[in-house]
This record gives sequence, C-alpha cells and structure tokens, in this order.
Amino acid sequence: MPLEYDVEIFGLAESTHERSCNRHAVCGEQVDVGSLIRVKFSIIDGPNGIEEALPVVVIVNGEERCRVGFLPNKYLPRKDELVEKFAQVCEVYDCSESRYRRQQSSRNGGMAKCAWLEHIPYLE
Repeated sequence: MPLEYDVEIFGLAESTHERSCNRHAVCGEQVDVGSLIRVKFSIIDGPNGIEEALPVVVIVNGEERCRVGFLPNKYLPRKDELVEKFAQVCEVYDCSESRYRRQQSSRNGGMAKCAWLEHIPYLE
C-alpha cells in the first residue's frame, strides 16, 4: 500500500518524551513551514505503559537536532517502511487560517502537516 501524500505530526507544543533540550524548553516550537523532519523509532513510557512510538526529529543545517513530535500510532504497523523517511512541513496548525485546525492542534499538543519528500513534484 503506497504512502499518502502527506502526514500529520502532533505534540509540537509539548516537552515530554525528550521534546526539550539544553537549547529549547519545547523543541517543537522551532518547527515552521519549510522545516525538514525525519521519522525515527523509539520505545517510550506512554500513558499505557511501555509502548512503541514514531518520533520525528527536525533537520537543521543538514544535521538531526531535536525530537519535536510524533506520528500518530496508526502508522506503527508501517514502521519498517517509515523509519528514516524525510518530510517537509507544509502547514503549522497553530498558525492556520482554519479555526478547526487551530482547535485540533490545541487538543493534540501542537500539530503540523508534512509532505513526504518522495512526493514533492518535479519542477517542469
């Protein structure tokens, strides 16, 4: 089954599960339209105990920097396909003109929509 064109990440406004560092109180606050992210795999102590997760890290100046959020758990069955994939942030929902998306972001600790880099169209 092919990947969808885009994916939502969540938790950008939270600092739990290694989403803070010595440079940022909340690492997801540095994510903006155009930011590059990479999917990772991790085992975390979640609300239901120890569980698998797909965190995303931001790429800055060609280097992996901070864990900024997570992919939804519905992607866990496809983890082998997704880990190490790159995507680019297309929209940060906190800044969206859509009231629904701003509310959705607030309920989910900060959200953004990203496009998988393999789906970026070629310039003709």
